[in-house]
Amino acid sequence: MPDKILFVVNKTSGENNNNWQAGIESYFKGKEATIDFYHLPDPVDCDSLDQYIKDAKAKKVVAVGGDGTISLVAKSVTGTSMILGVVPAGSANGMAKELMIPAKLEDALQIIEGGRQTSMDTILLNDKHLCLHLSDVGINAQLIKNFEDGDTRGKLGYFKVAWKTLVRRQALEVTIKNEDKSFCRKAIMVVIANAGKYGTGAVINPEGEIDDGLFEIVVVKRLTLWGFLKIMLSLGFDHKNIEIYQTRSVDILAKHRAHFQVDGEYIGKVDKITAIIQPGNIQIMLPEA
Repeated sequence: MPDKILFVVNKTSGENNNNWQAGIESYFKGKEATIDFYHLPDPVDCDSLDQYIKDAKAKKVVAVGGDGTISLVAKSVTGTSMILGVVPAGSANGMAKELMIPAKLEDALQIIEGGRQTSMDTILLNDKHLCLHLSDVGINAQLIKNFEDGDTRGKLGYFKVAWKTLVRRQALEVTIKNEDKSFCRKAIMVVIANAGKYGTGAVINPEGEIDDGLFEIVVVKRLTLWGFLKIMLSLGFDHKNIEIYQTRSVDILAKHRAHFQVDGEYIGKVDKITAIIQPGNIQIMLPEA
């Protein structure tokens, strides 16, 4: 019996000018695979999505969208025998870049069809949020909120919002408690990293591996205007202003409530974050090594 592949399509991702379903149907025409589609409504109904995925009984469930779409689908397939696939269709596609999944539709579908299946760690945050990629508290989360609240889109709009956010930046005072130590820091942001780089291409966590049973706490102590420009130009972070700690669990306590995001989704203001690794918690299709 042919494998069933369910494509969860977010039509609001990215440039909104691609007919993803037509392209996918064209690719699989004449192939031995059964394909199905679920188009995400706006706003998203998470319960309906979860139920559809369970009822579909598909071997592979593919997120067609950006980081937020991938996170939505991952929540439904985590801990099951279903395999997550990714077709990059967002604006930044940070997670897809991390996983080396190409932006061209045909190339991404070749991985869905015949790539390698591997296990991937996830991070559980505050007992309810699933992190695949990068989450943080501080200036980047505030930037995401400001961008969502604004009325301009695209790279120029992002740059304007980012610059405004940077100029008004405020330092955090945090206490970080991991498995074997507790320490206090002043920082512009603290990153909980299961991966290595943001969607801009800037590497925040050179030690990041998605399947090593560990994650990293990245403390960004300061961010200069030049450091900001390096990030925007995909030249990376100034690592002399960064501390990195590997761990399996952590508690982050902030003196004042601060902006918090998970895999590109703004969550709100928090003063405490707990994080614990969930090794090999999800199966995913990746390019051949």
